Amino acid sequence: AAPPAMRPYSCSRFSVPSAWDTWASVTRNQTALSYLKVEELRVRYIGPGDDDRQAATIMANHPVPADVPLYYFEVEVVSKGREGFIGIGFQQDDVALHRLPGWEAHSYGYHGDDGHCFAGNGRGMPYGPRYTSGDVVGAL
Repeated sequence: AAPPAMRPYSCSRFSVPSAWDTWASVTRNQTALSYLKVEELRVRYIGPGDDDRQAATIMANHPVPADVPLYYFEVEVVSKGREGFIGIGFQQDDVALHRLPGWEAHSYGYHGDDGHCFAGNGRGMPYGPRYTSGDVVGAL
């Protein structure tokens, strides 16, 4: 028999994300949500974007289950916007939504403008290539 980590994982044990959780965003940070336009699975930043304090984060409607050994998703960057300040990652449910993923404790993010990975603070480490309009970025 295959070791436990190598066995296929049944999705019937948990709910797979199928939409954005705009309710959590509204209740936790109305300003950040006002910077986003959500249309089904497409999210567009419509905030001023003058600096990194005008960021917005949105979460999926179902979390990654704690007992899932590997979890993967992809994001297509349709447009990088003016500066390319895009972060893709994971965070706990109680992390602030007005910052890019990886800048707050209990969050991790891969940022497109510099290709750095951030793990709970503002000091990124070189990780991969920069990403921009037209790229598909995977997170594992």
